[in-house]
Amino acid sequence: MHIPLRSGERTAQLLFRESIQKDTIHHSELITVEETPQKPARRTLSGMFFSFIARYLEKTDFGNRVVHHVMSRLGAYSQAWSFTLTIALVILLRCTVVTAFYIPSPSMLDTLKVYDRVFVFRLAYLFDEPKIGDIVVFRVPETIPNYDPDKPIWIKRVVGVAGDHVAITDGHLLVNGKQISDPPFMARNRYSSHLGNGETYQETLVPEGHIMVFGDNSQNSYDSRYWGPVPVDRVIGKAFVRFWPLSRLGPLHGESVNPFPPGG
Repeated sequence: MHIPLRSGERTAQLLFRESIQKDTIHHSELITVEETPQKPARRTLSGMFFSFIARYLEKTDFGNRVVHHVMSRLGAYSQAWSFTLTIALVILLRCTVVTAFYIPSPSMLDTLKVYDRVFVFRLAYLFDEPKIGDIVVFRVPETIPNYDPDKPIWIKRVVGVAGDHVAITDGHLLVNGKQISDPPFMARNRYSSHLGNGETYQETLVPEGHIMVFGDNSQNSYDSRYWGPVPVDRVIGKAFVRFWPLSRLGPLHGESVNPFPPGG
């Protein structure tokens, strides 16, 4: 049902059309597209800023839908200036601390479904190291088979860190000979040792400064089983919350259920 927008809402809508992102994940690969619209000279500073925000946010239908949803329920952003300041904060956070992405492939089912939107915290590992169970965004090594320079950034789950022996036995993930139980879904999930290239995954020792990453949807994921560990310094950040769809809004606890029969 179409809901006519009031003038303040229409202004906000024009401002917010890409408040979240122009970022995508292809086959668990994320592609970040930064945009810096150019503005005509001889404008006031506030006018240039307002136009920049509007141009930046007008690109996607998703941004339009989010604004429509918010503005049809809240009147707090009816004042253009206060809304502009809010969007400025969003852009600042997006560029320095938090980045938003959408998921177009099933390789992280059921934790992340196709068209889910997630926030990635870029500073998560500034003073810490990735842990087993973390969902991380990283720059895939250029040396992997079938590397695509147009899709260099991927998302997977950490299944092993430096010094760990990572194995798959009867469909179960074993780290140092023990089945992982935290997060609990990793004990329930099934992992395939039979790879799409006809090879069989073999137990791997994770070297210092590296992590092993698998997709939750093991039968449909191109991950460390194929091409080995990922250097920690290639990790961009940690996916920590799903913000879209609103019906599934919440932190990512890793509640994937991937029910293919055990047996590797």
